[in-house]
Amino acid sequence: MSEINSIDPALQLPFLSTTLTSPRVPTELQNASHFSSRNGEPDTSITVAIDGYQDIDWSRIPKFQLPSRPSHRRAWIWTQGYDIEETKSGERHWLCRKCHLAKQHKSHIWKMSGGTGMPLKHIKEIHQLTEDGPVTKKEVIR
Repeated sequence: MSEINSIDPALQLPFLSTTLTSPRVPTELQNASHFSSRNGEPDTSITVAIDGYQDIDWSRIPKFQLPSRPSHRRAWIWTQGYDIEETKSGERHWLCRKCHLAKQHKSHIWKMSGGTGMPLKHIKEIHQLTEDGPVTKKEVIR
């Protein structure tokens, strides 16, 4: 008799069997509260808090996602926005935090392939911020 057939049946684990004995029953993990019971699809209305991204309303930017690879962005502009990725192309974009949280309808997303020039201009002109703080308005001398 082969060594495999000589294993004590009490020691054999059920997941090693290749014979289906009954239809599959959902496990506790599949029945977790974050899983929709109607159609077996995850409930996307639940917000996942991932460092710095918990305030994004992903339903407002459906073609974008969290970056698939880590970013080591250090410029101050990243304190004012989110590093997001276009789902289809994988291109990185900057999403203005202030505009997004204020639910602005005007575009507030810029591709990063061209650098940070446009986001910097946006932050200075729209939100009156620079790396050194709020933009000071120069007094006009008459």
